[in-house]
Amino acid sequence: MNKLIDIADVSIGILKNRYESRAFDKKQITYNMVNYGSISEETSITSTKFISNSEIDQTFFTKENDILIKLFPPISITKIEKGDENLLVSSNVVIVRAKKIDSNLLYFLLKIKLKHFNQLMDGSIVRSLNVKAIKDVIFKENLNDNNLVKKAILNELFTKKIVLENRKIKLIKKQQMFYTLKGDE
Repeated sequence: MNKLIDIADVSIGILKNRYESRAFDKKQITYNMVNYGSISEETSITSTKFISNSEIDQTFFTKENDILIKLFPPISITKIEKGDENLLVSSNVVIVRAKKIDSNLLYFLLKIKLKHFNQLMDGSIVRSLNVKAIKDVIFKENLNDNNLVKKAILNELFTKKIVLENRKIKLIKKQQMFYTLKGDE
């Protein structure tokens, strides 16, 4: 049995208030930020602009194969792909970086634990997931099992297919809307 903290680095994003630029700040640096609303399992990651009053440590930026977990409901988990790197992560998102396990396998195992994460949420007014609870999640699976790795890779391919299908649907809807508007002229 392995705890998540034993096979991966787990950290929280930055507190925006500490770095948020004010109108009177001389130094203003613009970053693309991933926050709670940026993460969805069905679509690609979106980002918002964040203006900081100082440079921010690179540990708070996404890297390829990082896994992001939203701390507030609905809890969702997504994996950073090539092209989504160097996004600043806010404090309502946890960054998981595989260190002793393949990132596809870790992503697969975390997705299996999604229901468990929803049960771990606490709070009476605002329910959220505790970072310590994420770190202490136990995996009973044999992490060296080749069949498990193959399942993880297959799961990753299906996830990518779903994302691409959703993008295709959105593009078709936009195209239909464009032609509908053009036909009204």
